[in-house]
Formats: sequence, structure tokens, C-alpha cells
Amino acid sequence: IRYTYSVMGQEYTGDRVAFGAQNTNQGPAREVLSRYPLDKAVMVYYDTDHPGQAVLEQVSTSGWIQILIGVLLVFAGFYLAMR
Repeated sequence: IRYTYSVMGQEYTGDRVAFGAQNTNQGPAREVLSRYPLDKAVMVYYDTDHPGQAVLEQVSTSGWIQILIGVLLVFAGFYLAMR
């Protein structure tokens, strides 16, 4: 997916749907493409400090990975504290 958007008269091009890991499997990719048909106006969410960084969806696609890493770090901390 590639989209263009304008901030304060400056035009930008984006290709990121959401933050997190990018899924290249055909099933999920087709489902995302179906939400954004060609030439449809959509809402773009951009970083006000860095307008060139934008996404179409304000969700993280890797939330479970972040949780797993957090749990592993907690267990590692307990292990190291007990040694």
C-alpha cells in the first residue's frame, strides 16, 4: 500500500499501514488491501514532530511480541536476582 498525504502544504508519501512487524502472508495482506481500495480517501495518522512518519491504523500489529519480551525480561530479572 502506498498513499500520499499533505501536511501544511507539504506532500508526503507513506507505505506503512500500522506500527509493528509487517506481515507478508497473502491472506492478511489481501484483507488489509480490501480496507484501502485504490483512490479512496482515508485518514492518515502522522507524527507531528516528524510528518514524514505516518500510518493508516493506530494499532500495533506486534503487541503480543512486546508482551512476550516483557515477560521474558521479568523472568530473567528474577533468575538473576536469585543467583
